[in-house]
Amino acid sequence: MGAFVIGIIFITLYFIEHTFSFKLAIEWLSIITISGFIGSILDSYLGVLLQVKYKDLKSGKIAEIITNTEQFILISGKKKITNNAVNFIMVLTISLATYIFLVM
Repeated sequence: MGAFVIGIIFITLYFIEHTFSFKLAIEWLSIITISGFIGSILDSYLGVLLQVKYKDLKSGKIAEIITNTEQFILISGKKKITNNAVNFIMVLTISLATYIFLVM
């Protein structure tokens, strides 16, 4: 839904300066929406597979960032891969994939 709204805003702003083309507007809106949807799914999968998760031994809560290494244990993910890293990997991957799709 967010990508669709971004697509609408992009198309509106783009066609303020350029001649309107319904076909081009539909193509861009479709590409932006599909890329956003796939990016959202990829972000979820990367988060599950790579994002670091620690368990607090005292409270049992799950955390991404730890303050005291003695009371936390790594339960999944890679130590250096936080949510920010997952988001960066997703944006880079989807941006490159969309670019390659458009160029081909």
